[in-house]
Amino acid sequence: MRHQKMIGKPGAAIALRQNRRGFTLLEMIMVIGTIAFLMAFLAVMTGRAQRQSSIRATEEVIKQVEMALQNYYDTFGKYPAKADDPPELYKALVDSKMIQPASLAVDKNNDGEPMLVDAWRGPIRVVVFPDNKDELWNINGGQPMVFSTGPDRNGWNNGKDFKNVSAAMMRKMIVKPGSGANRDNLTNFRDITKDGKPLEF
Repeated sequence: MRHQKMIGKPGAAIALRQNRRGFTLLEMIMVIGTIAFLMAFLAVMTGRAQRQSSIRATEEVIKQVEMALQNYYDTFGKYPAKADDPPELYKALVDSKMIQPASLAVDKNNDGEPMLVDAWRGPIRVVVFPDNKDELWNINGGQPMVFSTGPDRNGWNNGKDFKNVSAAMMRKMIVKPGSGANRDNLTNFRDITKDGKPLEF
């Protein structure tokens, strides 16, 4: 009986080794494919989360600049003379103590001049409409337009597109930017309403 047990042990080990096998080529391909899919999915979701975070951060900068401009107007009775020039805007708001240099993201232009920037390091831009043009001045309650050109850092020709357009055309450009360079722009004028209702075109 004891002798049979001793003989049986090597046979069991041989059978166990025979039952063991590695991954087949098909199984390896399936595993690698699954891992690649999961990594791609994770990368897409991470990219979306980062984009949304950048959008929220830029929207907050726009709100702070809008408030600083309103405080400047309440104090001096006018908006900064060269608000459409990012370095001049930064200088005017800092010199007047409407913003603290460390409170917002700041970068330098090609000439080494500091300016307020969005989450993509593009300049925050401002368009102040002359008050002798009633339809433009009143388009958003007389507020200057503060905007970022978004992730692609392109659109609205840095604000020059608004210099010689009607209020109706400007509303279309802002509210319905289409699929071109303006589609990802962010602005305090994005949701223009009339009598509390969104404008329709």
